[in-house]
Amino acid sequence: MVRTSAVTFVCMLLFLLCCLQGLSILELCLIIAMKHLVEIHGDEQFNFQMVYNGWNFSCFKSLIK
Repeated sequence: MVRTSAVTFVCMLLFLLCCLQGLSILELCLIIAMKHLVEIHGDEQFNFQMVYNGWNFSCFKSLIK
């Protein structure tokens, strides 16, 4: 018997996959930058400029390596 929490987790993953399917590389990178901002700032608000700056910084760091 499959537990309800496992089924809920699989349903959530399928929903996220459907949402992310078809996004461009830039859009996926910006979503990752937003995730990093949420991890750093928690519940604080942020705007697109902050997301873009975070993405731009990560691109700059990858060029240096």
